[in-house]
Amino acid sequence: LTAPESATVNDTITLDASGSTDEGNITDFQWDVSGNVTGNATGETVEISYDSPGTYTESVTVVDDDGETDTASVTIEVQTANEPPNASLDAPANGSVASNVTFDASNSTDDSGIVEYAWDFDGDGETDTTTGSPTVDHSYDSSGEYTASVTVQDTAGSEDSASATVRISGPPTANLTAPESATVNDTITLDASASTDEGSITEYRWNVSGNVTGDATGETVEVSYESPGPVNESVTVADDDNQTDTASVTIDVQGANEPPNASLAAPANATVNETVALDASGSTDEG
Repeated sequence: LTAPESATVNDTITLDASGSTDEGNITDFQWDVSGNVTGNATGETVEISYDSPGTYTESVTVVDDDGETDTASVTIEVQTANEPPNASLDAPANGSVASNVTFDASNSTDDSGIVEYAWDFDGDGETDTTTGSPTVDHSYDSSGEYTASVTVQDTAGSEDSASATVRISGPPTANLTAPESATVNDTITLDASASTDEGSITEYRWNVSGNVTGDATGETVEVSYESPGPVNESVTVADDDNQTDTASVTIDVQGANEPPNASLAAPANATVNETVALDASGSTDEG
């Protein structure tokens, strides 16, 4: 009697007594089986299945034309049917260029255990790396939307896949404009409104040396200076991924212009046809 050494619950296997021999003729095969028989258990083979796992001993008694008998038996280890794994993948919705994104497949399940995680980070269908652990870090070199996936494999070689979409953004670009020159005590505007980002700019962090009018929190700042000289002003913009960029300008602050002081000297009296001198040389100016 031959049969597989192992079987799976609800799978059909064949018990085969066709190798039995006799000097005359074998006239009967008397089967003693504990599984579910497909068809009639009367021939030299029997198809059988099992409802539950365990160790089963099956036997057949062969009878020849003289009524003599012989019995053979086999032991079969019946195992629970393998269930394929159920893959699960968690990842943050957003990430930043050159920063690690953590992909987590630890919620994947399997009845016998997951032995391999194959990762595709950019959705091109190619495996980028394989791990035995359910989490992995990956960084992206450029911005964009990526569909990452993981394929999990169990001890029986069964697989399942799950995916997650991640939006990767680059840092903002800060832009700062201001007049090249200013006058002491005059108010000028520093303007960062042309700064850009793939997402949203959420904060303007101003670093100014002058006197600010109002709050230095928006995309523009009004500022004045008490003394002349070159000044450097800057703004750092932060986006919704907390990425930053900084821009700066140099402003030449000049002293306030004072108007001239005119002076005119002349004789108090003159005679007709007499030439007189009008003298404005006493006029003054700071320039």
